[in-house]
Amino acid sequence: MRAMARFLFRHKDHHRVVIDPAAHNERAIRSCERAGFQRVGVMRAYERSSDGQWHDGLLMDLLRDDLS
Repeated sequence: MRAMARFLFRHKDHHRVVIDPAAHNERAIRSCERAGFQRVGVMRAYERSSDGQWHDGLLMDLLRDDLS
C-alpha cells in the first residue's frame, strides 16, 4: 500500500490517496492504518452485500505529507 501511494505521489503528482474498506473489516482497517492512512469518516449504507443488506464503509485517506 505504501509503495502504491509513494508511486502516486512521486510519479503521478497526487496529493491524496483515498480508500474505503468496509467499516466492519477491522483487519483491513488496521492494515491501512499501518500504511499511514487515517480515518476520515463513516459512509453510512455505502455498499450492498449479496443478501441485499446495506453496510457502512469507512473513508480513509493518506496525504503526501503524511508519508515519510
